Amino acid sequence: MNLIELGTILNFTKGKKPKVQSSEKKEGFLPYLDIKAFETGKITSYTDGEKCTPCEEGDILIVCDGSRSGLVGIATKGYVGSTLAIVSADGIDNRYLFRYLQGKYTLLNTNKKGTGTPHLKVDLLKNQKILIGSFDEQKQIVENVETMLSKLDESVETLQKTKQQLSVYRQAVLKIAFEGQYSNAKPDKYDRLGNYIEKPKYGTSKKCSYLKENNSVPVFRIPNINYNSNSISHIDIKYASFSEEELSPIRLNKNDILLIRSNGSVSIVGRSAIVKDIDIGATFAGYLMRLRVKDNAMIYPKFVLWFLQSYDARVYIETVAKSTSGVNNINSGEVADLMIPIFTYDKQKDIVNAIESRLSVCDSIEKTVNSALQEAESLRQSILKQAFEGEQS
Repeated sequence: MNLIELGTILNFTKGKKPKVQSSEKKEGFLPYLDIKAFETGKITSYTDGEKCTPCEEGDILIVCDGSRSGLVGIATKGYVGSTLAIVSADGIDNRYLFRYLQGKYTLLNTNKKGTGTPHLKVDLLKNQKILIGSFDEQKQIVENVETMLSKLDESVETLQKTKQQLSVYRQAVLKIAFEGQYSNAKPDKYDRLGNYIEKPKYGTSKKCSYLKENNSVPVFRIPNINYNSNSISHIDIKYASFSEEELSPIRLNKNDILLIRSNGSVSIVGRSAIVKDIDIGATFAGYLMRLRVKDNAMIYPKFVLWFLQSYDARVYIETVAKSTSGVNNINSGEVADLMIPIFTYDKQKDIVNAIESRLSVCDSIEKTVNSALQEAESLRQSILKQAFEGEQS
């Protein structure tokens, strides 16, 4: 076995954008393997091959541009997309090279263009060291690696199923809660959310920056909405300066709710966080919407926050927000029209306490599961590194 520089044996052929594309397979057309097909395994485009880069069944493809740069996969017979490339190496079994490149994904994905767009640096790929021997030795290593990875995948699958079960449990808790089972009382009625909150307010469109000046205030954006914890994250905050006249209508108060009103993923639209003491005085960006309860003695803000996560609320939000344009959006009138169960104020607090006491246990379990998943990924990278860089024979 010898440890050599990959660039001395690497073959790298970049894909090209086809002249003609079709969403239907026609005579003489083959699959066009773009990034979408590469990630999902579903072919959505075909081409006749003019001005294209052909690939064969079993070829290794690597993503060159975009957020998944460095990701590798196995090709079907067709043509390679412009964000992908075919890679092979003289004297190396394709399966061996594939597993080796899987172990390099984290390294190769960290490289950026000047614009900040992830981009695969081919020179960095060529500079990597790889352990190679005879084809029989390579196949034996791959067999050993895939046996270990198979056992690891079984553990990961179990952890993922646990996460799915926790998600189902969360929705069950919310369903039971808003039906009144935790408060021993049925809802007094169902009413429009708009009858209990001020008119929802959209955020600022003012340009923000990471530079914090003496008179600037934080402008919370979609990345700051940590809807898993119902809180606002203070990581990656941008700032902008406002006059008092500009800031006053969009300044945040304690117990305001910030809701994501527009996003490419409909599952993100409507996700929310509540304003805490540390967030007071800041403002928010245009893709967010502020909900402010009119009278805290009438409806408990946290009751609204939790209801927005319930199955009924999510079905309503995703139905009205869904768009074929690629940007899903819910407006202030649609939010105001959301029907919400109304209980007495004390019952609302009982319901919130019941939800939070049960889901705190769920959160603790999920935290443990996520930690185990991270450890599993670290172990995966360790297995691949040891196998192909001379630490295992």
